[in-house]
Amino acid sequence: MSFRDSTLESLVGSSSGLTHLDVREITQAYNCAGHCTNRVYCRNGGFVGADCTCVCPDGLSGTECQQVVGDPDCGGVVSLDAVDYVDLKSPNFPNRYPTDKVCTVILTAPTGSNIALDVVDNKMNLKQSTIDNSCSHWLEVRYVSPEIMGPKFCTPFKRIVSKSNTLMMRFDSRFSKDEYPYSNQMFHLRASTGGAGCIFCGDESSKRGERDPGLCLHKHSDKLHSANTIGYIRWRVLPHPQFLYERVLGVLWDLQSGTWLAMEHIRPWKRLEIFDNDIHL
Repeated sequence: MSFRDSTLESLVGSSSGLTHLDVREITQAYNCAGHCTNRVYCRNGGFVGADCTCVCPDGLSGTECQQVVGDPDCGGVVSLDAVDYVDLKSPNFPNRYPTDKVCTVILTAPTGSNIALDVVDNKMNLKQSTIDNSCSHWLEVRYVSPEIMGPKFCTPFKRIVSKSNTLMMRFDSRFSKDEYPYSNQMFHLRASTGGAGCIFCGDESSKRGERDPGLCLHKHSDKLHSANTIGYIRWRVLPHPQFLYERVLGVLWDLQSGTWLAMEHIRPWKRLEIFDNDIHL
């Protein structure tokens, strides 16, 4: 038997009891909340239980499952625009992260959007067991839905794209809090929507557009070369309205049409070459 999504294969048989989905199915099958007269709306995969309140997935709480559970000095709820990005870093970054921490993040985007998650500059290095290399500390990524458990990572992973407009992450260094990370252990991720931002791709001389892994920017020439376009690149850095992070928009000068083209409109198969040592993300 093969899995439609091999990333979730590690979750098979990992539960030692009833999961959130199991309890929801039983509750609905036996109509345990059928007597409830008050109208209750549960978000993020929560459901109405027998006591007429929301039963929330692990890591979420609140009357509507709209709040995250974790340490108050990390994590939270982040809203992204249709073309946007946000950097997500381990506590105490760029120094080693502390132990005994649990950080939960919920990212949401407009309806119809998907959220891409990438490792920035290969910075994804969490504590592993010296016996079997299993993750002593990990980052769980729930990219299908907040109520569906996700794979746990402690080393770099390939781009993950959410199945909906919501993505949930949980960083845990509490489960094995007696195991201390090395000085170079940390993580730096980037969540993006609609082709915003760019990250390193392969080596430090190249960067990748967020829309598709096939769109790479290389520092070799002052011109941009593609199948149909020769032009120049210009970057514009704008502060996000909430001042939580920066939004980076790229534009391409098309010599044929004499117009500026927005970066997100460039087709994924076009290879771009640039010469600019002052690109700041």
